[in-house]
Parts: sequence; C-alpha cells; structure tokens
Amino acid sequence: MYAPLISCNLGQGKVRSDSPEVTDVAKLVVLELEGSLSEDGFRVRLQMGEEGKRPDLDISGYLPSEPDLAQLVQSHWIDKYRPLGLLNTRGLKPKAIKYDGVISPLKACEESGTQVCDRLNQWLCSPDFRDIDLQIREELNYSDPIRFILRTTCNDLQKLPWHSWNLFSRYKSAEISFSDPEFRRSDPLNSTPPGKVRILAILGHREGIDTEKDCQILNSLPHANVTFLIEPKRSEINDQLWEQPWDILFFAGHSETDGETGKIYINPNQYLTVDQIWFGLRKSVAQGLKLAIFNSCDGLGLARRLDDVQIPQMIVMRDYVPDQVAQKFLKSFLLNFSQGYSFEVAVRQAREKLQGLEDQIPCATWLPVIWQHPDYISPTWDDLVGQALPSSLSWQKALKITLCLSIAVTTLVMGVRSSGFLEPMELRAFDQLMRSRPVEQPDPRLLIVGVTEEDIELYDHPLPDRTLAEIIDKLDAHQPAAIGLNIYRDKPVPVNSADQTMNQHFRQNKKLVSICKFEYNNDPNTSIEPPDHSPQKQVGFVNLWTDQHNPYTSGMIRRYTLSQTDHMIPPFYHCKTPYSLAFQLAWKYLSSNGVVVQANSQEDWQFGQKVFTSLKRGRPGYYQSDLPSEQILINYRSTPTREIAQRISADDVLNNNFEPSWIKDKIILIGMTAESVRDPQHTPLGIMRGLDIHAHVTSQIISSVLDDRPLFWSLTWWQDAFFVWIWSMVGAITTLDIS
Repeated sequence: MYAPLISCNLGQGKVRSDSPEVTDVAKLVVLELEGSLSEDGFRVRLQMGEEGKRPDLDISGYLPSEPDLAQLVQSHWIDKYRPLGLLNTRGLKPKAIKYDGVISPLKACEESGTQVCDRLNQWLCSPDFRDIDLQIREELNYSDPIRFILRTTCNDLQKLPWHSWNLFSRYKSAEISFSDPEFRRSDPLNSTPPGKVRILAILGHREGIDTEKDCQILNSLPHANVTFLIEPKRSEINDQLWEQPWDILFFAGHSETDGETGKIYINPNQYLTVDQIWFGLRKSVAQGLKLAIFNSCDGLGLARRLDDVQIPQMIVMRDYVPDQVAQKFLKSFLLNFSQGYSFEVAVRQAREKLQGLEDQIPCATWLPVIWQHPDYISPTWDDLVGQALPSSLSWQKALKITLCLSIAVTTLVMGVRSSGFLEPMELRAFDQLMRSRPVEQPDPRLLIVGVTEEDIELYDHPLPDRTLAEIIDKLDAHQPAAIGLNIYRDKPVPVNSADQTMNQHFRQNKKLVSICKFEYNNDPNTSIEPPDHSPQKQVGFVNLWTDQHNPYTSGMIRRYTLSQTDHMIPPFYHCKTPYSLAFQLAWKYLSSNGVVVQANSQEDWQFGQKVFTSLKRGRPGYYQSDLPSEQILINYRSTPTREIAQRISADDVLNNNFEPSWIKDKIILIGMTAESVRDPQHTPLGIMRGLDIHAHVTSQIISSVLDDRPLFWSLTWWQDAFFVWIWSMVGAITTLDIS
C-alpha cells in the first residue's frame, strides 16, 4: 500500500533473471540489531550464507538512534490505527479516544503509515548502515529462495513495517521474520509420519467475531486432519497438547498483549498465558509441532514469550486485526502453502493480497508477522504431509524390484564401461579433479637448472661438453644427492677434443644420471642412444606415454612408466636401461636416506613401506588400453606459480649466483627451458615441458615415501562392480521411497 519514496542508490543487486550467476540455492540472511531506537542506536551484525551451512559473510555495522521514528510508530498504532474503531476485531476493545481533527480518521491513518514507511527507509539509508545494505544486495540473486530473519528485543522495531524497506521490492521470495537474539540450539524434530497434516484448532472466546469461516477454511485443506476445540477449558487444551502429536497449532479468538505478557481468551470466562501451558507446548514441540498460527489480535507478546518454547515457526498479528483481514489472510496463506509455495512466499503473497482491503482498513498488509526459531528450516506442506509408499506395494515386492533394478543397472553400466565407451568422460573428469585440488608448495628437495635463451646466446646450443662439465663440477662441489642430465648427449659436443672432463663424469660420477630414449612402434628413427661412456645403471629413459587410445583425450600425459622388465627390451634397442629418469633419481635420493628399494611379491616397486601399485588394464579410464609394465598415474603437484621446484639458469651456476643450501643433499635436474627449443607436453594442469614432468614424478615418489603424500589407486573390476551395484541399490530405494 505504501510505496517507499526513499532510495539509497546502493546498486541494483543481482536482479537480472538471465544472469549466469542466478541460482536457486536457498539463502539465509540474519540481521541482528542490539540497542534501542529512541536512545542509543543499534549495533548491527549481518550473517549471510546458504541455508543449513555456516555463513559465508559475517560483518558488523551500526544504525543510529531515531527517536522521531520511535515516536512516529507508537503514535501510528495507538493514536491513528486503534481509534478507527474497526468492527469485529479479534482483540479486546480499547478505550474510546476522541478525534478532533479535520481529516478523516482513515485518511489520517493512511498518511501516518506513509510517514512511517518514508522515515524507516530514510533511517536505513544511514551512512553507517550503507555497507550492510550494499552487501545484502550484492550477495543475493533475484531468484534465490530467501529466509530473512531480524533478531532484536526492541519492541519498536517489531512494530515497524519492515516489508516496506525498498530492499524487499527486489527479492520476491523474501519475507521478513523476527526472532530473539538469544536462543538455545534446538533438538531435532520428530519426523512426520506419512499421511495427514495434524492440526489442532482452538476456537477461543468468539464474542463479536465470526470463527465459522476459519473452520471452513481449515476443513477445506487437502491431506489435513483437523481437531477443533471450541471455547475449551484450560484442561482440555493441556490434555490435547500432551496426548497427541500435532504439526500445526491454530488459534482464533480474542487475544491481547498486557505489558510483556501475551494472553489468549479461550472462553468467555478464562484466558491463558504462555506460562500456564508452557509444559504442554514444550511437549508438543518435542513431538513434532512445526507451526503455530495465532489468528488473533496483538500477538507480538505471545510470540516473544513462546520463543522460549522453541516453536519452529509462528504467524501472529501485530495489532488489532479485523475479522475480514484475519480470514482473508488465513485463506490465502493456507491455499498458497498447501499448493507447494515455500512458507515465506506463502506468507508474503497472502499478506500482499490484503492490500485490496486497505481503502477500508489502512495498514492491513502490516498486520501478519512471522516469528521463527533461527535453528529450524521452514517446512513445506509436503514436509508436513509426509510421503507414503502405496499400500498395495509390500516391502517384499519393493525389495524384489530394488534388487532387479540395481542388478540390471549395474550390468548395463559395467558393460558400457568395459567397452571403453566411457573412458573419455572418465579421463576428462579425472583431469578436472586434478585441476580442482588444493594448492601445494613447490618441492624444496628439487632444484631445476634450466638452459635459457640467454645461456644459448652465451654458450651456444647444444652446450659444449666443457661448459656442461663445468656446470656439473660446480654443482658436485656442493654435494647434491643426485644430478639428472635431461639433455641428449648421444654425440659429444667438444670444444677441444682433448677435453675429456665430461666423459670422466659419465664414467665415474655415481650421482650423475644421463638419459636415452627407446623406439616407438619399432621405429629406429625415434630412438636416441645414451652417452657413450655412461654405464647402463647410470642411465634413465625419458619416454612419455600419451593417452592416444581415444580421440577426445589424446596427447594427454596422465601416467608414467617407472621401469620395464628385461624381456620387453628387444636386443636391437639402443636404449637398453630398464629404469626411467625419475625412478633413477628417486632411487639415489631415497637410498642416501636409508630407504630400501625392492620389487615385492606382486612385482610392484616398494620404497621402504610404500608400495607403488602398477596401473593395469581393466581399471577405470583404461578398460581397453594396453599399458606398459610398472606404470603409475602421475600425481601432479599444483603449486601457486605452477613451478614444481626452484629454478636457476646455467649461467647462474657458472657464475656462482646461488646459495650452497639450494644444492646440498638435493636432486638437481638439468634441462632445456629456452623457448626456441620446443618441448610442449599436454597435462591435466596445462602445457609443461618434459623436464617438468620428470621433476613432478620424482617429487611424487620421494614425497609419498618420506611425507606420506597420497598415491593414486583404483578399484579392481569386481570392486568397481560392487561399488556401482551399491549405488544402484541406493538409487532404486530412493526412487521407490522405501523407509
């Protein structure tokens, strides 16, 4: 009725329905105001997040005192609204107040309401509150289901028409509700047995009001079992609360707030306070009471006192409520609620529908108020009804159907998976999970010496043997654990043929591991020999396996071969080493740390107590793949800079631009990093060089053994089938809704 005239200009919030950010996730907004409106102002705390989870946002603010607004709202209810003398109100009649104004009482009440709404919006535009307002608008989407709770003990705030705050014009699924700032954690409510919504309807003192229409409205509800108590005695109400579980408690009749005490008049001679039926109400809540509706006057006093009983949701009336308003609201709310609207939306739509009465009853839309316990999520009508399996379906028959469905689904899924049809999706899902893992720090036990573009300009490409030997000499002087030379040296590159230092390193340096590459598909042109003078036990192969078996994930490096059995290395191969570069480096490092490396009875490599189980055909993602022996999935380390380890250049080493601690007892990897020498390899973390992949695997092995960093593992075919069958059972049970 009263459109706010004030705009804070704080931005539009997330209001576009076509925005990609719009979601349907239920949100909880809790605004806590501690203080007083007329004197000290309010300390403000805002908490926001998804319903049922910890808040994503928790900030504080301030609202100044506004004594004029406090006086205005008190005057509005006492001096402008109540003197209208509305017929058939559900409260005790106030004393007559003489009205001498020249404006009609209805017009005066309307103007007073407009002033209250305008002043409220002006107050909420206070600079100290602006950040709170802006955060709410930025965090909420237009389509979000929103539960908005205002927690305060200030009676003046509870009398204000918060629905007129211009914030609520943006969010159609939000409705303001009140709660006390202090509350106890609630006990879990008993679940509703399937069948009917159990309603206890108390029709109290009815003098001057028509409660028959309330009865008709309640009787018309679908799936509802209504018990009426008409002008009952106190003992009758108490017995019903104790003896039977109820979902909804409804009261219609006269009520009032006397000071801080709410009273309901149950018959012409008796009224009840909350204290007089406190134990009965508490028992009813423990048995599953979820909603109380007091369709009577001046119910805020009742709500404040009932808050201690922990009724999850209550609907009360702010002030005197005419019959016409009470009945129209009840009918609209219950119709919306029973048709599947959320509790908050059902209340809001029913309250806004009262606007059609405001030419005769000003401020009718101000009267309905939600009071709820913050710890409970608002129920739906279906929650109250519960769901039952049709009686014609016995549990034996349901079990048989469940078993048949689950076995059929498991057979279908495993058959499709075994054909390899799902491999692309499984591998892409694996890649996404790899990219979604938490960030780790670079491995401090590795150092990469990269040959950069500047190094090539200074020292030529490929690096001459003398230069390479000088780099190794300088590194060796600081006692590294192992040095991996990831540069092909199948042909010497001497500056002076008399310089044999590099060959001596190959022959005598036990820490140095050189590389070779064996043939792909028996093509000798793809083979690269190791250095002439390197013993075979000091050589590691650098072949990388890409997933070429399907067109959707081809070229991606997800696995690494640690070693090959001797019978898999043909005699004509130039690269005859059975061990990979990463394996050789990790072996040297771990051996220097007292870790025993051996093959176990299953022919898997075992470093100390850590077993590296080989990836085998028939495992998820590789049902139809031919896998070399001793191959593992690479557990890439996701780092903030995407660097697996610290890096320095060859020139840094030659000019001593490093700390000795970077080298001592570390694994050193020497390789090309210059852009002109291309070596792009596709991995789940993006494109990286082969040098980096070998570093990742080396780090994976030593981190798993020394730091207990997890290794990837997979289920066997039978374990996988059992896992699918279990979830097929769960899906079948959920579909049949067996309790």
